[in-house]
Amino acid sequence: MVVVDFECLKVLFDRLNLGRIKDVLMGAYHRLGLDRPPFNPLGLLRFKIVLVLEGYLSQRALEREVRFDSRVRRLCGFDVISSHSKVVRFERRIGVERLKKLISRVIEDLVSFGFVKGLKVVLDSKPFEARCRRDPRNPSRGWLDREARLGRGARGLIMGYKVHLACDGEAEMPLAFRVAPANEKDKRHVITLLNEVAEKVRVETVVCDKQYSSCRIRDFIKGLGSESVISYPKNQKRRVKGLLRVDKKFRVHGPERFKRLYRLKSSVERVHSRLGALLGKITFKGLKAAATQVSYAVLAMLFIAQTAIETGRSSKARSITYYV
Repeated sequence: MVVVDFECLKVLFDRLNLGRIKDVLMGAYHRLGLDRPPFNPLGLLRFKIVLVLEGYLSQRALEREVRFDSRVRRLCGFDVISSHSKVVRFERRIGVERLKKLISRVIEDLVSFGFVKGLKVVLDSKPFEARCRRDPRNPSRGWLDREARLGRGARGLIMGYKVHLACDGEAEMPLAFRVAPANEKDKRHVITLLNEVAEKVRVETVVCDKQYSSCRIRDFIKGLGSESVISYPKNQKRRVKGLLRVDKKFRVHGPERFKRLYRLKSSVERVHSRLGALLGKITFKGLKAAATQVSYAVLAMLFIAQTAIETGRSSKARSITYYV
């Protein structure tokens, strides 16, 4: 049974910048004409955030709570009981692009607070398992989820998706992300992520591990006016000394300054850990649905950080349980 802490979540929702949020949400609806007005988009957004933070296994489980518990209904801001079809239509209308725009607005607020600076950006990826098994005819893809792919996870092969993430290494906050099938290489999404980050903050240093090591990526980072701190694998520049390298026991070798900057790589792993605690598994079918699910989890993390800073508890900005 899920126990909802109404007072903490009420503090979270009361601190949201509703003007900027509503402006993005209402862009998905017609403003002129004879159509009926939309059903409380802010309430439906609250519904999705409660779904992520409280760890409900399905939307229908929370819908039952809204139907029978007036406290949950007031928390979401519903005057009347919402139906499952309204939630589904809301998701389809908002889409991943508007969610990313909403995420950018919240990041702008965190930048204006001085909490997120983005000077040191760290990149890494994390696989997330989908709730499906392999297709008997083609074991490299999912059976019920046709867009899920077989990829390498932390403990062997998994069927699912991979979240490619760029975060602020000092604030430990996500700045940009992309969701892709689990079999796609990390290098494929680096340039897109860094372009998105460069639109929000001024990047001084980019920290990555050896799977991102290539001349193309290093040249692109240099073109941004940034410094690349990327470890070299064994098969690159074998006889060159003084380069940043990581051995089999994860010991870092190289210039002291690069070794100090490379320690920031653990920050993106902590962000992925919080994201994994909110997501668990990818429960929705399809790449677009998986990206939507990840977007709400990232948005919930940023909302918590924003609330913690505005309430004078910046030390709780990285806690996903403090307001739950």
